[in-house]
Parts: sequence; structure tokens; C-alpha cells
Amino acid sequence: MSTRPTCLYRPYIMPPEELAAASKYFDMTPYPGQVPPNQTVLARYSVLPFAELVAGELAIVGSKLINSIEQHRYVADAMSWSAKGSCLERAGLTPWSRDNWYDLPEGQYIVKGKTNSQKSKWNKLMFCQSVADIPIVAGRLLDNEMIAQQGLIVRPYIPLETFDVGMNGQPVTYEYRTFWYRNPDDSDATPQMISKGFYWSSWPEYEEAANALWDIELPVVMERANEAASLIGPNVPFFVLDMARTKDGRWIVIEVNDAQQSALSCISAERFYRRISELLTNIIE
Repeated sequence: MSTRPTCLYRPYIMPPEELAAASKYFDMTPYPGQVPPNQTVLARYSVLPFAELVAGELAIVGSKLINSIEQHRYVADAMSWSAKGSCLERAGLTPWSRDNWYDLPEGQYIVKGKTNSQKSKWNKLMFCQSVADIPIVAGRLLDNEMIAQQGLIVRPYIPLETFDVGMNGQPVTYEYRTFWYRNPDDSDATPQMISKGFYWSSWPEYEEAANALWDIELPVVMERANEAASLIGPNVPFFVLDMARTKDGRWIVIEVNDAQQSALSCISAERFYRRISELLTNIIE
């Protein structure tokens, strides 16, 4: 019997380079029914949209996802961690979110789904120059079935340090994707950052400059990231923090995501899968 952990993946979504790297350290299967008993399973791009069915099939053999359905729902709903009074907003680590736009003061805002955005269509489906633009952008987003099912949130627009401006006015920012893990069976365990990399994989010409800034700012950004992780960690074992530097020099959390569903950005697939396999192998043993 294999002592390697199992990765449940979706072949037509998982990039080939990720599949090749993961296969070195995991037993790979696209079928929940082929997962061995009594395992904590790494699911990559393979849980949604039938999360309950996947978890239920694993439970038949005593196995489970790293993040339970309830934990996934917590991290996938931005209102859980960024609504006014929530853990990250209260600590000043992220802008507030609202699920309505009544009585907002004049200013610039973004509109997105509670989990996903349409960032690539920035000036049509995300950024609002004024309060008057919010219902216009919201109406367009509600034509997207996936976003509409999530529900919409409004957040104040925080200008970030920017490398470039892409199509549709999309800012290419000083933003980093960081993956965090704690033992799924110990909610008091301290989350540890297992991988990090420049967010904008479609703009590799700026990766070197972004890495240099990260190194310069390392004590500050890690203090902020560790504080955010300590607040999110008790609620979900395997998560992503997207950290960005504002124009006035602060580091803030832009997004929190379920790490099972999050793309690697510029993170090395080889290092990512090696590290998470080591952590899960410790659970198996």
C-alpha cells in the first residue's frame, strides 16, 4: 500500500506542469472513489461545484478534504473575513466589505463576487469611479451566472503600487500570493507559510522587481502576513493570503482564498507539491 498522500485533481483544469510536479510526490486520481481510506486529501481544482458530493464520497472510506465544506464556505465568502467588524477588517489588515451599496459616501469602489472577481475586465466589471457607477457594474456582473450565485460585495478602492496597466485599465500591482497550512486536526496550531510568489504570472517581466521589493520589505510584510494568518488559521487549515503594497507604503490583504482552488501564480509547482506532500505524509504516518 502506498504511503504517499493522494491528490484529487481535475484533468481539464489542472495545468500540465502542475500535474507533472504533483505526480512526483502524490498518488494522483481524478475520481473520489479511488482515494484510499483514512487519508487527508489534497484537492486541486476538483471540489467545486459539487463539494458536498466529493466530501460525502470520501467520507464513505473515512477520508476527508484538507478543508471541510464548512471551512471552504468560510474562506470563500469575503464577508466572513472582511465585513465591518470581522477579524481582518477589525485588525486593519484589509478594506471592509459590504453586501449592499446603500448610503455609501462618495468615492471610488470595486464590486466583485463574494469569492471571485472579473478583474481582467477592470473598468467594466470591477472598478467604479464613483458611487453612481456601482449599480451599473453590479448589473453587468449579475449577468454572470457564477458571480450571481455567489452574491456581490462592494469594497472601497485602495490604490496600490503599480508596475503597469493592462487591458481594460487593469492595474498590475505589487501583489504576492502566499499559501498557508496548519494541521487540519489541530485548530490551535500556528499556520506556516509554505509557498509565496509574485501574483501576476501573466506579467513575468516584473517578477524580479517584485521579488526585490519583497526582500526589502520582508520584516514588515511578514509581520502583517503572520498576523492575518493567525486570525484566519483557526477557521480554515489550508488557505491563501494575497498581500499587496499600497501607494502609501502599507501592506494589506487583498484576498483570502481556499488554497485547494487557488492557482499558483509565479510559485514553483515543484516546491509547492513537495512541501505540502511532506506535511500530509506526517499526518499519514
